[in-house]
Amino acid sequence: MIIHIDMSNRYYQKKYSVVACVSVDFKNKDNHLFRKGVVITEPLRSELIKENSVVNLHAALVLLLIKDCTKIKKLIICSDVNPIDKVLSHILKIKGELFGRLKSIEELREEIGEKGYKSAANSFARNVNRNYPRRANTYRSKRYFTDGTVMILSNENPKSYEILNGHLKILKERE
Repeated sequence: MIIHIDMSNRYYQKKYSVVACVSVDFKNKDNHLFRKGVVITEPLRSELIKENSVVNLHAALVLLLIKDCTKIKKLIICSDVNPIDKVLSHILKIKGELFGRLKSIEELREEIGEKGYKSAANSFARNVNRNYPRRANTYRSKRYFTDGTVMILSNENPKSYEILNGHLKILKERE
């Protein structure tokens, strides 16, 4: 399984950030095995960035998205957080089995020879970003995005970010 991860708006934009994950089958580009997204809202986002770094937060969100994924052939991550090498190395600290399978979108673009290549996760992340303000309801437990699963991380729902905090603690310990 090849997984693309993209972000629709950066951690200093808007009142929330969206990170999305889409599995891609290159033989059949329309066959997406799953779509997941995470929306992290203020003031939780600012608190986590103060306690940790943007690199650690991004790596932890990526790990949260791929938590249940098995048989990952490649994990392609957009370079929304720089330096991307640090994000990739932080992911490897927790998921060492991904060694040799992590790649930035820039490396993939060079490999396939398309400078403007957009990942499959890009459109899903933009969809979540566009529709989140209209559909936001942190107390609803059901899915409210019909084309994928979206998790809301906020101060109103502390249970929702326990796993994220676990990843952040491990990353802090291993620095």
